[in-house]
Amino acid sequence: MNFGSIVELKKELKELEESLQQSELLLQHKRRDISAFNSDIAEIERSIDALDASKLALHDKARDSNRRKQIFLNEQATFYAQSPQFSRDAYVSQLMDGEAKYDVVSSEAEQLAERIKELQEKPAEAQKRLTVARLMTMLDDLQASLLQKVNETPAGEETRPHELLKAIQELSRERERELFLLRKREHEMRESIHLKKKRIVELRSESERNIGTLRESCEYELMGITDRIQKERKDLINEIQRLEETNNHLTHVIQDTRLSADASTSDRAVVLPADVAMGASRDIGAESKDLRERIAATNGEMHRLMQKTKELQDKMNEEAEKYNHKMSQTKKEIFLYQDEIMRMEEENKSLKDLCDSLAAQLQD
Repeated sequence: MNFGSIVELKKELKELEESLQQSELLLQHKRRDISAFNSDIAEIERSIDALDASKLALHDKARDSNRRKQIFLNEQATFYAQSPQFSRDAYVSQLMDGEAKYDVVSSEAEQLAERIKELQEKPAEAQKRLTVARLMTMLDDLQASLLQKVNETPAGEETRPHELLKAIQELSRERERELFLLRKREHEMRESIHLKKKRIVELRSESERNIGTLRESCEYELMGITDRIQKERKDLINEIQRLEETNNHLTHVIQDTRLSADASTSDRAVVLPADVAMGASRDIGAESKDLRERIAATNGEMHRLMQKTKELQDKMNEEAEKYNHKMSQTKKEIFLYQDEIMRMEEENKSLKDLCDSLAAQLQD
């Protein structure tokens, strides 16, 4: 994962926190201003209430003045009706006094009317000021909300960068652990493959050595058997030739003996070698029998040696088959290790892509 992006994210988070603190300070100042303004509004409302009360009192006073004026006019009319004998001067002086009192009361009434008018205008101005203040407050709230929408993180998502950063850090740690395990396993697999290859070389050399030893042993034994068989065969051939020559010689002797049966005594002397020859013929039959037995024994030995040679060949084939099977198993294990390494590399690549995509989303 790109740790520079993490540092940039931390920097952005720090800037966001500073901006949030500044916004909170501004909000506190706004709240203090609004609180002061609200206190002013409350004071204005209290003054309006006091003005309303004073207006009611002035209304009461005006009604009292009007009532007193009416009473005075009534008394004046009654007095004029009851006292026609008053002189003109007294009447004029009383009339002037009444007019002066009336002027005073009228001036007081006018002052009261102006005061009432002023009091009636002040609540309207206060209401206007209150409306303006409320509008200003609403505008400030709207501006603060807009600033919060534009500059600050939305509600419910303030912790999202921290959560994303935490998730990315966790994924980075998990990825580092996975990479460490993958490297460790790859090292173990390479060591195992190296040992397997070394063992394969040792088994191959040992098998070749065993095959060479068996081949040399079999060849030496076969050569010995062949030489012995050839020697015995040669001896048997020589013996058979000798026996054939002896048999032919005896046959000629027997034929000569039969032809000279009626000959002289000098010729009878030859009969003795015939008897000897018959004895020799009997010895030749025994020797032939012995030779047949030797030939049978030689054939049996040859069959035994051929059987042993076949067994050695079968054993060599079995060893070669075991070696080939072991080599096949080793190749399968090597292929499995290679597939496992490729799978781990793909998982590592997918994990890296996931981390990069999360980092890109966080940067966006």
